[in-house]
Amino acid sequence: AHDPAGIIAWMDDGHSFIDAYGNSEDKEAMKTGWPGYFSWFPDYLIEIEQMLTDGDTAVPLGYASGTYRGRHGHWKIPAAWRVIVKNGKVLVWQVYADSKLPYDSMNEAE
Repeated sequence: AHDPAGIIAWMDDGHSFIDAYGNSEDKEAMKTGWPGYFSWFPDYLIEIEQMLTDGDTAVPLGYASGTYRGRHGHWKIPAAWRVIVKNGKVLVWQVYADSKLPYDSMNEAE
């Protein structure tokens, strides 16, 4: 839905977003992080094909796709996410994907 406020509402106060390179951001940083990402990739889409669960941890498996600024270098990559839930909120959202294509699409536009 590309709804940053809705995404933030689902985050635990101790939330950690961990990108594909292992960089971590807290809930406060993601208040600007998600709107920024959606401005880069306005058609960003996560497609879940399978979900593995173990207690408070879920691992969605599927694809992420998007087009830089909606105009340059559409990409679709296999991806997985590790999601840890605490008291009904997302404590950890970790991305496992090769982000070379998304970054290449940004560089092609420049």
